[in-house]
Amino acid sequence: MYKKSLMLVIVVSCFVGLFSQENKSALGAVTMSAIFPGSGQMYLGQNTKAGVMMAADIISLFSLYRFTRESNSLSDNFQVFAYANAGLDRGRSNEIYNLAHRWRSSEEYNKAMELWARNRFLLILNEPELYELAMYVNSIKPEDSWDWEKESHFLEYRRIRNDRQRYDIYRNFAVGALIVNRLISTIDAAIFANRLNESNSQLYTLPDFDNKGFSLIYEVRF
Repeated sequence: MYKKSLMLVIVVSCFVGLFSQENKSALGAVTMSAIFPGSGQMYLGQNTKAGVMMAADIISLFSLYRFTRESNSLSDNFQVFAYANAGLDRGRSNEIYNLAHRWRSSEEYNKAMELWARNRFLLILNEPELYELAMYVNSIKPEDSWDWEKESHFLEYRRIRNDRQRYDIYRNFAVGALIVNRLISTIDAAIFANRLNESNSQLYTLPDFDNKGFSLIYEVRF
């Protein structure tokens, strides 16, 4: 408890020190904005812009939490549903659940794999050993088998998994929004702080071809 209180005092003291400076630091504004978008703008006195960026970050964080929770819940749901209606044990690999999404039974899938392997490795290449290896690698094992006896159950399973995929996409958008909001906030804070101080420092970006992205560079001239 004492350590937590001490850390809180230190953090508050640092923020008070930053906000009390007459000459606003571009580096301080950038650092604050990178941690929590809008805080750098508030430090620089741009309260309206700070409120917008903070609200956007809070909404994105809430959305990320909600979409992650929904995705995890639906992931549990389709596993329970597959176990109850197709006999597919829970905790199987994603590959098995993906196959159960496309094939009505593991037996139907195994027959298709057998036909493919026979045509390729026996009729065309005449390689019995490769045929046996392909069947061993691609066949569904008994412990991973399933059978959708009812078409309605098969379609419902696909619907649940499609919903889970949709929430995964939403979650990725929320993560992207968090990253973009921080990027915009840090660049805006640095530019405004430089204009406010009329300093010899500048912030700019350069393409980073090795990492297929951009480098954010803060330069101070003495």
